[in-house]
Amino acid sequence: MKYRAFGLVIKSDFALPDLDPLDDGSIASTINVSAESNSTPGSIAGWQWQKSVRLMPMAEPWHLLEKSSRYMLRYGDLLHFSIGPDPTDIVYCAPDWVSDRFLESSLLTLVIPFALHLMNLPVFHAGAAEVESEALVFIGNSGQGKSTLSAAFARAGYPMITDDVLPIGLTDGRMLAIPSLPWIRLWRESFEALFGGDRVADVFEDDDGKLRVDVGAGLLPFAKEPCPLRAIYVLDDRENLPDGQLIKTSLIPPAEAVGIIMGRTSMLPLLNQEQVASVFKSLGELVKTVPVWRLTLVRGLDHLPDAVDGIVRHAKKYGVSSFISS
Repeated sequence: MKYRAFGLVIKSDFALPDLDPLDDGSIASTINVSAESNSTPGSIAGWQWQKSVRLMPMAEPWHLLEKSSRYMLRYGDLLHFSIGPDPTDIVYCAPDWVSDRFLESSLLTLVIPFALHLMNLPVFHAGAAEVESEALVFIGNSGQGKSTLSAAFARAGYPMITDDVLPIGLTDGRMLAIPSLPWIRLWRESFEALFGGDRVADVFEDDDGKLRVDVGAGLLPFAKEPCPLRAIYVLDDRENLPDGQLIKTSLIPPAEAVGIIMGRTSMLPLLNQEQVASVFKSLGELVKTVPVWRLTLVRGLDHLPDAVDGIVRHAKKYGVSSFISS
């Protein structure tokens, strides 16, 4: 079956239950995910351990191994995905009792983002929304509200690009935000503030307690194509701003901006020195043309609709075009 995510067509031997299958089977796939002949992971003899990363605080860590220009992401003795030498070729090995949903989560949140880095498409922890065919990107630490802000933009009619995993591409000299996964994950307080008493279908609670809202079924607008970046906003902690002021912004110097965004690189703990250098170079090019602003929002979720309007006005006035001309 084939699916679309991260601007790619993914052909997978196992079902991806949270993505809609593509009706047109003639569409060429850009990433192929196939099963190994063995049903359970075997020996890792000959593979060299590189790094480990823990996606959830209490979960088993994933281990990155390398052998002859190939990479393996291994989850204990339960399953593994091997990538390469062509990063669009992914092979997995797992016993039959491992659920498609667990395989899907592993593939979409870890394996494909890592493969994108191998394809020189850096991936960041960020939210993003499409405004007049350009992308506004929201970067912040966990809990600072990038998903909430992305959802607020979607509620205001601006298509969501992502709420957490953002690949960045380059075409004709413009940096592009690539739509990733068609859902938003929100804490219950944010969900209730944004949706109020509305009846919302296709919502379920993830293991960490966040509510996942499906935006691919038309509940909220979702961007279909990559779009050029207009501005990047780094979220600060909310403050009690002066009466009538909903947002506060300050331009971040390019050198500082590179360091901030670098720290939000999705797969940074797994990248080697050469891959980190490639990301750093890409960011150096990005901050030359795209302004990076520090953004403070007023306290209180009830101000979100007006804050969205304020951010849109700011981006239109101080986005890429004004930044380059200055």
